[in-house]
Amino acid sequence: MMEDKIKHDVVLAPYTTFKIGGKAEMFAVAKTEAELLELARFAAEQNLPVTILGGGSNVLISDDGITGLVIKVETRGVDYEPVVAPDDAVVTVGAGMSWDELVRNTTEKNLWGLENLSGIPGTVGGAIVQNINAYGVTIADMVSKVTALHLPSQTMRRFAPNECGFEYRNSWFKQSGAGRDYAILKVSLRLSTAKKMQAEYRSSSQSIETYLKERDITEPTPSDMREAILHIRSRIGMLEGMYQSAGSFFKNPIVTKSDFAGVADVVESGHAEISAKFTPWHWPVGEDKEKISAAFLMECTPYNKTNFAGQNYNGTVGISPVHTLSVINLGNAGASDVREFTKKISDTIEEKFGITFESEVRVL
Repeated sequence: MMEDKIKHDVVLAPYTTFKIGGKAEMFAVAKTEAELLELARFAAEQNLPVTILGGGSNVLISDDGITGLVIKVETRGVDYEPVVAPDDAVVTVGAGMSWDELVRNTTEKNLWGLENLSGIPGTVGGAIVQNINAYGVTIADMVSKVTALHLPSQTMRRFAPNECGFEYRNSWFKQSGAGRDYAILKVSLRLSTAKKMQAEYRSSSQSIETYLKERDITEPTPSDMREAILHIRSRIGMLEGMYQSAGSFFKNPIVTKSDFAGVADVVESGHAEISAKFTPWHWPVGEDKEKISAAFLMECTPYNKTNFAGQNYNGTVGISPVHTLSVINLGNAGASDVREFTKKISDTIEEKFGITFESEVRVL
């Protein structure tokens, strides 16, 4: 009986990396595609809204909880297709598999592509929804196809990469509207047996090339690159379990060149020392836009890992002592505390630089 698989009034906080969230009216785990299909059919028959939950690593769940049925997707499975095109290898993965487990799996097989995305918490399906990117690599560039279940009609659909609406830290599946009527079932990614290393990424505190040079690694393997990324992420508190957070809370803003000129004027006139310390803090995007480090902008306000050290908002929320972009639950925070605190930060940024911060974290 389907009702036997469904629990009522389940607290959702333990299912998120933020450890925040009220109760799900109904909650069930789908370990197979058949179970997910069955749950979708039940919800449609009962006219219940459905919320899909993966690893809970990029969500902030309301203190009031979620009405309807919350389905935690835990479908797994990894299938490597024979190499057909020169150097190409395609892996198809269940959406509920741990993302980092997949990365470890592919690097151990000496496949290139995912190594720079090591250490990112969450599931494979969540990685697609979020369109994760880190250290010069974006998952959208490797997607071959996405298979998803249309929850209202319980029909399958295969999405080509150009149908997924991938944008910076965003996708069609993440946006409100029709995309949220789909639950991702499996993902096919195109990797490479040939060396395709991306080691150029650097910020003021993170450098892949420096890590490799310090260890005399001149011909790194995918596993070497994975270890470099894990080392870097550990130094900035961005490995799962280090803090109760959702990782970087804000997106790096992308602005026009003219808007960037205004930001640069504010920085040069009042924050030259911080600019010198954190260079590079901006990067060109095409010919007419500039991406700005959100962490750098926060460094120019009281809301950063140094100035806010030992402080808190409402006794519940703070900033990671090793990464300014990471808003952390100090142990007893509610979603309202996080939202109030992050609004104070974004209001400060807008007043100072004329830039509107956007949250990376999806509010449920």
